[in-house]
Amino acid sequence: TVTGATGAGRRGGSTGTARLVPTHRPHHYPAQAQRLGISGTARVEMLVAPSGQVAGVRLFRSSGHPVLDEAALASARQWRFRPPGEYRRARQSFTFRMR
Repeated sequence: TVTGATGAGRRGGSTGTARLVPTHRPHHYPAQAQRLGISGTARVEMLVAPSGQVAGVRLFRSSGHPVLDEAALASARQWRFRPPGEYRRARQSFTFRMR
């Protein structure tokens, strides 16, 4: 099971704390991590373009497992937001856990 925490876009560019609204949020648990029973949470920072597409990502806090960190970064690159009209930053937690 994969879950995403709330909080996308609470930190912004010149408009302060206006919230970014995600419109497409893919999030996939890597098969390798499932086989190994690995779980964890990675925190990712996204740079959101004026169009709402993600222009860049960086790992803000590691899950402690490179396979989960890479999955979180790959998922974040595919996110889309309601167009904010300017470059904005958003932080998002990606949690991967076995159920």
